[in-house]
Amino acid sequence: MIVFLDSAVEEDKCILPVEIMTTRTAGVVVDRGLDRIGEASTKAQSVAFVVFSVTFVRIVVEDDKDTPVSEGFNFKRKALSNIRNLLAEGGECLLVFLACNPIYDIFYELSRHPKWAPYMTNVEKFISPYQYSSNPTEDINKQLTHVGFSFHSVKVLDKIYIYEGEECMRNAVKAVNPFREQMLPDVQEDFMNDYVDVVRRMLVSPDNKCDDNNYSVITPYKLAIIYAKK
Repeated sequence: MIVFLDSAVEEDKCILPVEIMTTRTAGVVVDRGLDRIGEASTKAQSVAFVVFSVTFVRIVVEDDKDTPVSEGFNFKRKALSNIRNLLAEGGECLLVFLACNPIYDIFYELSRHPKWAPYMTNVEKFISPYQYSSNPTEDINKQLTHVGFSFHSVKVLDKIYIYEGEECMRNAVKAVNPFREQMLPDVQEDFMNDYVDVVRRMLVSPDNKCDDNNYSVITPYKLAIIYAKK
């Protein structure tokens, strides 16, 4: 998740790392084409600071210890509430995150396998609570109203990303795999092999006649873009 705020933040509020940047600098980052600043992008943050004078504050906005992670909507409600609490009265924020993506289904399927279950005991924590929602726009609007934002606008866009070749897909997934830190390098590679097997079964068209390592994976997903005001 990437969050843009227009007010100061405190660093002791919550538990899911996200990138926070002020609205004064957000436009600079977009204009300069630096559009891949992700949750684990320490190197990108350093470059942004040196080249663009962009300062990041890493905080956590996930959940408190009293709410089970498996209760997805409670988790998201707490995160939105914490983000709201970071704002001054009248403060604004822009939230961008994946509402739905096949990667969540693949992670869940792998977590059911005895080989990977020990590494993925908290898999629900990394699955969007809107993954199986029939109307994520309505659900997100309800959550924003419930936590007390005075105004909000939600767009959920249907998008498609095409991975041109297996290597491209592997590299992309490695960059965002939240379970890799618990795995030794050889285990990580084995995990990716199983991940690719699931992808071929779920996402690769039978009509795709490319060779085993040179095929395209069409990935439909939903991107949530939210503007909200306290």
